[in-house]
Amino acid sequence: MNSLLHLASSDLANLGVGDWGYTEEPLSQSFLNFIDWVRSGRADDLSYLTDHRCELREDLRLVYPDFESALVFLFPYPRCSKKSTHSRVASYALSFQGKDYHTVIQERLQMILSELKLSFANLEGVTSVDIKPILEKDLAVRAGLGWIGKNSLLINLKLGSYFLIGSILLNKKIAEFKKAKTYLMTDHCGSCHLCLDTCPTSAIVEEKRFLDVKKCISYFTIEQFKESAAPIGYQTLTENIFGCDLCQQICPWNQKVQMIDIDQEKDRDNQLIQFFQRKSLKEIYQELSEMSNREFRRVFRSTVMARTGRVGLMKNIAPYLK
Repeated sequence: MNSLLHLASSDLANLGVGDWGYTEEPLSQSFLNFIDWVRSGRADDLSYLTDHRCELREDLRLVYPDFESALVFLFPYPRCSKKSTHSRVASYALSFQGKDYHTVIQERLQMILSELKLSFANLEGVTSVDIKPILEKDLAVRAGLGWIGKNSLLINLKLGSYFLIGSILLNKKIAEFKKAKTYLMTDHCGSCHLCLDTCPTSAIVEEKRFLDVKKCISYFTIEQFKESAAPIGYQTLTENIFGCDLCQQICPWNQKVQMIDIDQEKDRDNQLIQFFQRKSLKEIYQELSEMSNREFRRVFRSTVMARTGRVGLMKNIAPYLK
């Protein structure tokens, strides 16, 4: 990993950065594909993607009017080992000691931005972690960090796809970064269909490289907060109740990279592992049913589980108890 000015490779590694890239291109390359996804109804009721913010994703200058360049960072996270007793919760949610990745990565990006300001006069910028109306995977492609796989995920040659994306939009072009990071990565999916063959709900639309969210397990288990019917094929899984890593687990590019597994036996301070991985689904369901919504928010407010909520998680567990 290249150093970032006076932030050495070791400094970036200590902040959890696995790779980084730079681009000065404000326009999204996949915006028309995104619009097609929205207009075809495959975004379902994800209002934060389909409302007035939809059009903002075409041009970074609509999000940050002073935009001149962007730094994009990949933050790898450990995966749930195939040897684990359960894979109920997506790996990213169990990472960072169970804390919400938005908060953790946002703090790290702010630290990087503060360091950059020491090197460049009048440098300003804004950070983004899956919150602002930005097509972040597209931005990462423009920064030379990978390609969009058939499963719609960004795939990086060095890291596979087990990472989260964070970016900093800057008000200056920085020649040193452009010189260091100018390559674009070739699509390396080829004729592989493993992700499509593995998805039990047939949510992957291969020719468009996007998902039909109404069939997507992650959408059902994370974004559907109230009682709703599970997509056909959901019950064939083994206790997935928050997110889904199936298309990542099977991807050859994740077999090629050296990855760290979450040690669920040693990670005793992780409240998500303690609550969701060490009990039967019947026990989890019972505890959730005895909680009030207020108590659930208090217990899980610093985790990604807070988004789905108590009722949403109970909805996810119910099909396995029938």
